Amino acid sequence: MRAYLFGNYYLSQIQQGIQAAHCMANMSVLYKHNTNQHSMYVEWASTHKTMIVLSGGNSADLAEIFAKLEELARFGDMNYPIAKFHEDEVSLNNAMTCVGIVLPEKVYGLAALCRDTRQVPSEVVESITPETIGEVTEYFTGLGVPLERVNSVVGGGLTLADAELANIIMNCRLA
Repeated sequence: MRAYLFGNYYLSQIQQGIQAAHCMANMSVLYKHNTNQHSMYVEWASTHKTMIVLSGGNSADLAEIFAKLEELARFGDMNYPIAKFHEDEVSLNNAMTCVGIVLPEKVYGLAALCRDTRQVPSEVVESITPETIGEVTEYFTGLGVPLERVNSVVGGGLTLADAELANIIMNCRLA
């Protein structure tokens, strides 16, 4: 599990890291204790602790990313914890400075697999059915991807929401 945080590119790298910490603090109190999102956050915070800070663009871009995450949570099949952070009005005129999400390995594994093999995440996920999982696995191993790596991604119960999330993280650079 990893936390992916999208920072405002007008801030320095150290400032983006600080905003990421603020965003994760918001996430820690956002979800009720009996929700999947809270359990996932607690597992991340107690076991994994890895934070990847990406440049998410300006405040409007961050708002677009957050709106997409909210849409996937509301209408898709995504149950991952999300949060955002705004600086106060006095400091940065209430600018959105960070958006965050905690993701399971299958999502960032899909992003890495697709990046390494130049595939589009949604096309990979759409091609995976119980009947075709062997063909998809064979395709990636044929490209030289180790079988264990393919199985950890393809066998992880990927959804189209996972593909959209993989696409978002693939399209951002490290802060």
